[in-house]
Amino acid sequence: MAKHETISPRVQVGFDPLWVETHYGPQFEEHLIFFFHPLLKTHLAWITMLAEQNIVPRDSAAAVCRSILELQKKDPEILRPFIPEYGDVYVHVEKYLEGQIGNEHVGHLALARTRPEPIARMVLREKLIKILDATLALRAKLLDTAEEHADTVMTGYTHAQPAQATTYGHYLLGAYDPIEEDCRFFEDAYANVNRCTLGCGALAGTGFPIDRYRVADLLGFDGIVENTYACVSSNDFMIVCANAVTDIAVTLSRVMADFVEWCSFDVGMMLTAPQFSSYSSLMPQKLNTTVLEGGRLKSAYCLALAQNVANLIVKGHYGDVKEIDMVWMPTFKSLDYTTDTIRLLGEVIRTMQVKKERMIELARGNFCTVSELSDEIYRQLGLDYRTSHAIAAHVVNHVIKENLLATDITTKMVDDAAIKVIGKPLGLPERAVKESLDPVSFVKRRTLVGGPAPREVRRMIQVRRERLKQATAGQTARKQNLGKAESSLNQSVAAIAQ
Repeated sequence: MAKHETISPRVQVGFDPLWVETHYGPQFEEHLIFFFHPLLKTHLAWITMLAEQNIVPRDSAAAVCRSILELQKKDPEILRPFIPEYGDVYVHVEKYLEGQIGNEHVGHLALARTRPEPIARMVLREKLIKILDATLALRAKLLDTAEEHADTVMTGYTHAQPAQATTYGHYLLGAYDPIEEDCRFFEDAYANVNRCTLGCGALAGTGFPIDRYRVADLLGFDGIVENTYACVSSNDFMIVCANAVTDIAVTLSRVMADFVEWCSFDVGMMLTAPQFSSYSSLMPQKLNTTVLEGGRLKSAYCLALAQNVANLIVKGHYGDVKEIDMVWMPTFKSLDYTTDTIRLLGEVIRTMQVKKERMIELARGNFCTVSELSDEIYRQLGLDYRTSHAIAAHVVNHVIKENLLATDITTKMVDDAAIKVIGKPLGLPERAVKESLDPVSFVKRRTLVGGPAPREVRRMIQVRRERLKQATAGQTARKQNLGKAESSLNQSVAAIAQ
C-alpha cells in the first residue's frame, strides 16, 4: 500500500504498527459507525457560517457544501481503506473531500476551528431521545398495568419476608415513581448535552469574527458551552448521562429480581408470557424466566459501563485530553443497552400472567396483616402500641409453632397471648380479629396519601398520567426542534451551494 503523509508535517514518520493496531485502528472502526454523518453535518454548518460571515470565499464554501452533500448519500465504507497516517475518521473525510474538489477549498473547513467537535454530543442526544422514548413508553405501560391491578391484593415484602398486604398496582406505582424521576434525569442530561462547543479553538477561541450561536442553531443545539476552555475540558455532559443510567439500571434490576422470585413455581404469584419464557432441553417441566435474568445481567453491564465513565477520566488533566475521547464509547453503549432493557421490561410487564388467586392466598396465610391486629388492639382497648405489638408477636409464635397459618388465628389465641403479656385476656370480638387479618380489608383501610387502597392508587395514577402527558409534550418539542434545525441547515446549505 502506498505511503501517505500525516496531516501535519510535525510528524514526519508513519505511526508505529503496534499503536495503529491497539489504538488508531479500533478507534477508526468505532468512529466510522457513530461519527460519519454527525461529522458531515458539523462540516456543513461550519462552512456555511464561515461563508455567511464573509470569512471564506463563497465559491469555496459552495464547492465544499456540494461535495459534502454528495458524500452524505454514500455509505461510510467509502472512507476505506483505513490509512494509519490519517489517524481518525475526521482526517479521512478531509482527505476524501480533497480528492473530490482539491485542498484549496477543503482547507477552509479547518479555519478557526479545532477539535473536540460537538459530534459526541450529537450522538448522545440521539441516544437520549431514544432512551426517553423508551422510558416514557415504560411509564405508560406501568400506569396501565397498575390501574388494571389496583384491586389485586398481594403480599408486600421487606428483607425478602412477608411484611404488609398491598396491591400489585401499588407495587408498580412504587417502581414507577423512581423511574419517572430517572426520566427527569435523562431530560436534564439532554439539556446539558445539547449545547454546542464549535468555535472554541484549542481552548481560547479565534480572532476571526465567527458566529458560534449560528452554528449551534444550524445543528439543533439549544445553546453553546460559553467558556471556550470548558468546551475542550469539561466532561460533565457524559457524567450526567452515566449518572442517569446508573440510577435507572439499579431500579430496573431490583424490580426484575422480585419478578424472578415471584415467577418461581413454589411462589407462583406470576409467570412471564410464553413469548418471553424459555425451556429446558433436558427437563420437560421447565419454563424459565431467562428474559428477566438476562435483563438483570444487562443492567449490571450498563452499571459497570456507566461507573467507568468517571473512573476513566478522574485522573486526567482539566484540558483537552485523550481520556475524554476514550469515555465516549462506554457512555454510548451504556445508553444503548439501558434503552434495550427498558423497552424489554415494559413488554414483559405488559404481558405478565398475574396469578391473582395465588397472590391473595399467600397474603391471607403468611401473616402480612398482623400489624393490623396490633392496630386493632390499640384502637379497641387503648393499650400502648408496644404492648399491642408484643401480644400480636406472641400470637404469631404460637400459630407458627402449631404449623398453622394466619387464617387460623382466633380470639382465644389472642386472649392466650394477652394473658402472657399483661396477665388478662382482651376479649376482642371474633369479627374484629378476622377483619383485621383480612388482606382485602387491610388494603382498603390504607387510604392515606400514597397508600395501597384502590381508590388512592387510582388517584395517584391519574396524577401521574397528567405528568406523563407533560413529559411526552416535552419530548415532542425536543424532536420538533431537531427537525426544524435540520430544515434550517438544509436551506442554508442550499443557499450557499447554489
